[in-house]
Amino acid sequence: MSNLEKKITVVHIVGTGRNGSTLLERVLNEIPDFFAIGEFGWTNLEKMENFTCRCGKKFQVCSTWSVILKEDDFQKIDKKRLTEGKNKYNNTRSIIKFSLKKEQDVSDTFKEYLHNIYLFYRAVQKNRACQFMTDSTGSVAHCYNLSLIPEIDLYVIHIVRDSRGVAHSRGVTKCLPNSNVVWLAGVSSWRTAVSWLKRNLFIEFAFSKRKGKYIRVHYEDFIENPTKTVKKIGNLLGLELKQLDFIDDKSVVLGETHLIGGNVYVSKKGRTVLKLDERWKRDMKWWNIILVTLITWPLLLKYFVVDKMMKKI
Repeated sequence: MSNLEKKITVVHIVGTGRNGSTLLERVLNEIPDFFAIGEFGWTNLEKMENFTCRCGKKFQVCSTWSVILKEDDFQKIDKKRLTEGKNKYNNTRSIIKFSLKKEQDVSDTFKEYLHNIYLFYRAVQKNRACQFMTDSTGSVAHCYNLSLIPEIDLYVIHIVRDSRGVAHSRGVTKCLPNSNVVWLAGVSSWRTAVSWLKRNLFIEFAFSKRKGKYIRVHYEDFIENPTKTVKKIGNLLGLELKQLDFIDDKSVVLGETHLIGGNVYVSKKGRTVLKLDERWKRDMKWWNIILVTLITWPLLLKYFVVDKMMKKI
């Protein structure tokens, strides 16, 4: 990258899933100079044309993505090698391996993988002419790999939700809207609890020391006061967001979205009423509440007791 070439700014929303990341990304997409990509890290570009954009159209005929797919940089992507790289490097083992290696010891295959990722974001940035691109892949490994690309200026939004709320949400099998087709299969509470603890610990390990590039936000705070959360993120990015006319105390007005993947139930346009999902308190079995609490208590204490104490100081 030449000294005259500006870095591409990517805002990656990372977390455990079922934590409001898609909704947060859609809200950020309403800010001028933002473009919400969605879950690029899980997408197979070899088959992307046949997938459906969250606008409801196939990517090959979507008004936004059909043009991006024709960008020179997008055409330069070795899509087969990118898919192979995702299968090989998009896991926490790769984080540990790379952190123990010197830069000159990194394989050419891994460097090629990172370059293909960069070409994708550059194609999007050139087409949309946006200052910020958001990515809600949520994968710790994908986020870490982005941090290794020198042409990308990475900001990390770590969104956390009460582990019991995540366990309850993931425990319910969800079908596509107006369909019996399973979208997400249910996961046991103890598996979700272990995953919640491990992923948040990895996020803390990999990104929390990136001063000026990392922020932790709470799903519960975002739903209760979206304006405050969005302005907090704006401050991280060096933006003074005075007017957020699309947000009021209890709802947001969302425009058309062109997300890749993400929560299918957060794709509609218009006014969306924000309501805190605490059904776990009512519907979750008491023994599962105790089990999840026992497994995740160290970070529950940090996120929902210590963090709240620090806000009052």
